[in-house]
Formats: sequence, structure tokens, C-alpha cells
Amino acid sequence: MAARPKTRRQTKKMKILFFGDIVGRAGRTGVQKILGTWRKEHSPDLIIANIENIAHGIGISRAYLEELHTLGVNIMTGGNHIAEGKDALKLLDDPSLPLIRPANVGSGWTGRGFLTVNLPINQSIGATADDETPVTVISLIGQAGMRDNYNSPFEAAETILSQEAVKQSVVIVDWHAEMTSEKKLMGHFLDGRVSAVLGTHTHVPTADEQILPGGTAYISDVGMAGSLHSIIGVQVARAVERIARGLPAKFEVEEKSPAEVNAVLLEVDSATKKALWIKRLREIVEF
Repeated sequence: MAARPKTRRQTKKMKILFFGDIVGRAGRTGVQKILGTWRKEHSPDLIIANIENIAHGIGISRAYLEELHTLGVNIMTGGNHIAEGKDALKLLDDPSLPLIRPANVGSGWTGRGFLTVNLPINQSIGATADDETPVTVISLIGQAGMRDNYNSPFEAAETILSQEAVKQSVVIVDWHAEMTSEKKLMGHFLDGRVSAVLGTHTHVPTADEQILPGGTAYISDVGMAGSLHSIIGVQVARAVERIARGLPAKFEVEEKSPAEVNAVLLEVDSATKKALWIKRLREIVEF
């Protein structure tokens, strides 16, 4: 009997581009100027961005959300500032917006803590035009070192991951936390159960991107998109007055060129839900 020819396993590789905190006009402009180039170079299937600082450095607005969505950002996540700004709670409660807030906030918040979408995969071997893969994006906020009190992000993650629809998904977690120790803990807590745990909030990119033993992509902080010559997006002079000299100065967002734009690009095998690789992207953009 003749041996049957070996068939190549269908591999569905999903590329995901994730932007860290977009801060003010400088951050929005930086993303606007670089996103077309990165889409052409990397062909991402899904683009996610943390947008809690898009409106003058704190909070959100419909105009800026729609601006980023028009640019190609598919899902927008938030953190401790996302409920700030005019009509923020109404925007969070608008199902037409691909917007999520941290899942472990109090019951008084509007909105949702995760979002599942079905996406066509362009990087597949043997994929057809109808091929789609479910992707769930979860937003979680840390407890250590934060100004406000939040419910357990670990319990919130367990609750979401227990849902059948989520179990079938590629799962990406925006992990909005202050302490790197708590961030690393969440990475290992979810290792092998989600495709990626991507840190946001501190605005400074870390160099610890890796694939954890269970197949989860991890980085402690993706970094921000915002004015390069600033203190995590705030004007340097104001930060010096308030912090170094102890004066009652109000923080002001720095909007001057150039902008630094930080993101990560990762690839996931949607059949196994394991991350294949992760790398940092960084560009200095004049405007």
C-alpha cells in the first residue's frame, strides 16, 4: 500500500499591533503619521491602542476616538483616566464604539471590560476569504501603587476566561499597572491561558519583551505615544516646579514636536493560541 502524502497543518498566524498610552495631540499626531507606514511594513490583522490619555492628556472624547478608529485602530482600551473628560461614561456605554475600560473597576462604572470580535486572518497558510478567528481583548488595572482602589484583577481575569466564547479566542490583555512586580506576576498568572499580557500605564517602554514558558507574549510596559521631550507626556518645566521644587504647579501636557511612538508587534498561532514572537517598535516622528 502506498504511503499517504503528508499534509501540511493549516497554520493561521495573526499579527497584532498594540500601541501604548497615546498622550494628547502629540501622541495622536505621532500615531497618525507612522501608522500607515507600519501597516504597510507589517500587515497587522488587528490594531489595538490604549487611549485613556488622548484628550489633552487625560480622558477621552468622541471626536478623538473616531479619529483613531478612522486611522485603523480596531479596539481601544483604557485605564485609570478613561472615565475622565466630557461624557466619558456615556462614551463607555456606547456599544457602537470599540472601547473597553478595566474589567475590575467598581460596579458603578458604565461600559465593558472586554470585547470579542471575529477577524479575517491575512497571514494564514491555506486560508480562505471566509476564514475568521475570534479575538478577545481584556482590560485590567493593577492595585499596587495606584491612587484609587480597584477590585482584584486576578479574580476578574478568571471570571472572563471562564466564559465559553472567550475560551475559543485568541486573548490579548492590556495590563494597566504601576508596579513591575505586579505586572510580572500577572504575566505568569495568565501564562499559557492568554496569548499576550501587554503592560501599559507608566509610559516608559521596558526591554523585557519575551515569550513566557507557557506561550504567552509579555512586556512590562509598551511605552507611550507622546511628546519626546517631556516627563511621560507632561511639560518638563511644570514637572520640575511641582516635583523638584515643591511648588503648586499644575501639570500641563506637552504638545511639541517631535513625538515618540512606542508599540509592540506580535504574532499568534490562532490554532494553538500561543504567541510565536513579540518585538518592540519605536519611532521618533517630527510634525
